[in-house]
Amino acid sequence: MPETQLPGDGTSGPDTEAPFTPKGPINEMWAARPHWVRRGEAFFHVLRVKFAHAVLLPELSPDQAYDLRQTVRQEGQLTHGYVLMCALAAGIAILGLLQSSTAVVIGAMLVSPLMSPIAAMGFGFASLDGHRIRDSIRVVAIGAGIGIATGIVLTWLSPIRNATPEILARTEPNLLDLAVALFSGIAGGYSTVIGKGGTAIGVAIATALMPPLTVIGYGIGVLQPMFALGALLLFLTNLAAITFAFALIARLSGAARPFGKVEWTPRYATILVGPSLRWRHHSR
Repeated sequence: MPETQLPGDGTSGPDTEAPFTPKGPINEMWAARPHWVRRGEAFFHVLRVKFAHAVLLPELSPDQAYDLRQTVRQEGQLTHGYVLMCALAAGIAILGLLQSSTAVVIGAMLVSPLMSPIAAMGFGFASLDGHRIRDSIRVVAIGAGIGIATGIVLTWLSPIRNATPEILARTEPNLLDLAVALFSGIAGGYSTVIGKGGTAIGVAIATALMPPLTVIGYGIGVLQPMFALGALLLFLTNLAAITFAFALIARLSGAARPFGKVEWTPRYATILVGPSLRWRHHSR
């Protein structure tokens, strides 16, 4: 039985990717797109041809890339199951943190579904697809909110509120945490492209997305704002690094949709191309 999707989960619109056919003023904007956009397309093409093959990164066919994008998109949607698993993962994480049990915290990392919408976000950035990016950010934000709220509630209800080593370890992020998240994101993106999802288990353990969120809730629950801020910084660091890594792998492998087929909107087209059009108008 298919899982029920929640309202406003970003599934509106066509499920297929129609060729990019700009209309009206956007047509002129796209034709006059900035030079750096064209240079960016050429740059990624060279990387994909020269570098990607050197590191055994497969170059996907158009059909394979399309199927992969649809799979990543569907797995990153907002569903009732996603909400439930976020709440369960957060509950496991905060209880493991309060007990200083590494095994329980690892279990929470495995249960957490946050990696799926983050992967979808990375694919959206790789294609400069504003619609996909907004949908993915919404799903990640909802999951993060559930994690924080669960952490607050269970901290209030718990008779044990001492700051354990497991909690303190997530309140002081450093550059090593950023490096771990970056390498883990690359591993996750690579495993997604080559179709070996088992590697995602190791990525989930290494990046630890849900525990920092529950530590934010813990910091709020015990009125320790510095704990909450430190854990928030750790989560945002992991989020940014993983998203960047997925976007990089998606672009290098050809899994991302070509820039020329992006679903542009007037606002995004104006921001990206408008200054170039004004410069051309004044230079005449």
